Amino acid sequence: MTLQIRKEVKELCCKLRNTDSKTNPQEFKRLQDILTGKWKFTPWNLLALWENPPTIEYNDDNFGLIMAEKGERK
Repeated sequence: MTLQIRKEVKELCCKLRNTDSKTNPQEFKRLQDILTGKWKFTPWNLLALWENPPTIEYNDDNFGLIMAEKGERK
């Protein structure tokens, strides 16, 4: 079984990284709220998005939410 990060999670993480928190704080907060609420990202998970290279980290609480079997359409 091969696992990969769900497409929706990848897209949200990319959108958050590309949203300027100073010029568009409402959108930045909205995306952050989705990742922390629905996908159970922690502040540390979010911080990893700004590493070099950007990293989508998971934890015990959200592993089952953000991961999908390869080829699964979610």
